Amino acid sequence: MPMPTIVVSPQRAASAGWSVPEERRTVTVLFADIVGSTALFDRLDPEDVRALQRAYFATVAGVLRRWHGVVEKYVGDAVMALFGARESDGFDAYRAVRAALDIQRALDRRPLPGAPRLRVRVGVATGEALV
Repeated sequence: MPMPTIVVSPQRAASAGWSVPEERRTVTVLFADIVGSTALFDRLDPEDVRALQRAYFATVAGVLRRWHGVVEKYVGDAVMALFGARESDGFDAYRAVRAALDIQRALDRRPLPGAPRLRVRVGVATGEALV
C-alpha cells in the first residue's frame, strides 16, 4: 500500500520560515512497542515502570544507532525511528529490518528490571516522504 506524500511548494516553505530546502525521499520508518505494556505497567510501581522504560529505551536506541537509524520520537512505550531521512545509501529498508530483528534479540537477552521477558512488536514501512 503506497504511503501518502505531502508536497509543499518552495514559496510556502520559505514563508513558513524553514531554513532548509525540502526534498522528496524514500524513507523507512520503524515502529516498536511492548506487547501488553498497559497491563504490565498497571501491575508495577511507578519507579519500576520508569526503570523498565529507561532500560528498554536504551536498548532500542543502542540498536538503532548501530544500524544508523534516527529516533524520531517516543510515545508511551513506543519508539518511532527513521532510516534514510537525512541521508541514504540505498540500504535503508534492509538496515531497518535488521534493526527490528536485533531489537527483539537484544530484549530477549537482556532481562529488564521488574519485568518478565518482554515481547516487542516491530513494524517497518517504506515509502516516499517530504523531508
